[in-house]
Amino acid sequence: MLKNTSLLLACMAAVFSLQGCESFKVKFNPQDAAWTNKTGDTTLVLHGYMLDAHHKEISCDALARNAVLAPDTPYYREWIRVIDSPWRFKSSVDKHSQEFGRIAPYQQGCVFTFPDLPAGKWLIFMAMQHHIASSPLFINNHYAGSTNISDIYSTWAAIELKPEDGIIKKNVVLNKNPKIKDVPQSTGLNMPESHLTDWTAEEQSSLHFSIIPSIHAKDYKKK
Repeated sequence: MLKNTSLLLACMAAVFSLQGCESFKVKFNPQDAAWTNKTGDTTLVLHGYMLDAHHKEISCDALARNAVLAPDTPYYREWIRVIDSPWRFKSSVDKHSQEFGRIAPYQQGCVFTFPDLPAGKWLIFMAMQHHIASSPLFINNHYAGSTNISDIYSTWAAIELKPEDGIIKKNVVLNKNPKIKDVPQSTGLNMPESHLTDWTAEEQSSLHFSIIPSIHAKDYKKK
C-alpha cells in the first residue's frame, strides 16, 4: 500500500482495506493503464487554488503535500465514485491499480510538476488545504480545542496530453461559489471537478517551479 502520498490519496488508502456497502462496478484491467509507465516529452505544471463562496482566491500550502496523476480509465473514475460514496464501508481497490500513475511533491505557491509524461488521457487528483487563523474546533458539537488547519477540499480534473505538447501550465481551480453554474460535472460523480485554465501573464511572472522528477506510483512505496 502506498505511504506518505497526497492527502487525497491518503483518504483513498484509508478505505482500501474496507469491505462492504459500496462496490466497484468496473473490473481493473492493467492493459488499460500500462501506457502510463512509458516516458514521454511533456511536462505538466499545475497550480492549485480554491475560490470560496465570496469568490476569494485561497491557495493551498505545504499541507497539501502532493498531487497525483492517474490514467483516465473507467476503473480510476470508479475510485472517485467509491471513495466519495456516503457509505461507511467500501470495497477494496485492486492492489495492482495502485502501481500506475505519478506523484509530484508540493512546491511553493501550490505548484506541482510532472515531467516526462506520455501522451494520453489523465486524471488529476489534488487536495486543497492550508493554514488558517486559530479557530475553535468542535467534534460532534462538543468543543475540542482549537485548530489552525483548514478542512481538506479534495478535487479532481481530467486532461488529455498530446504527443506534440511540451511544457503545459494549468490552474486547477476548485470553485466553491454556489452561484457559479458552469462548474464541470461528470455523471455519477459527486466529488467536485475543478476547472482547468491556462496560467495568466501575472502567474507566469510570479510563480516559480523546478522540474522535480515525479515518481511512478509503482515505485513510490520504496522511497
